[in-house]
Amino acid sequence: MADKAGVSRRALIELEAGTGSSLQTLARVLKAMGLGDSLSALVPVPRVSPMAMLRENRTRKRGIR
Repeated sequence: MADKAGVSRRALIELEAGTGSSLQTLARVLKAMGLGDSLSALVPVPRVSPMAMLRENRTRKRGIR
């Protein structure tokens, strides 16, 4: 699996053990397993538009919350 994912064997072992793995390693292994679309399940759907938040912050005056 490590070869197929393009990661080291140690990186795969650490991912499986849950000890100090990177998001890149997780993504590569999921893609190698054909589960690349599973990554989108880890990211929550924003309840507020990030652009709306930026606009709101620009219209606030200094010192007023």
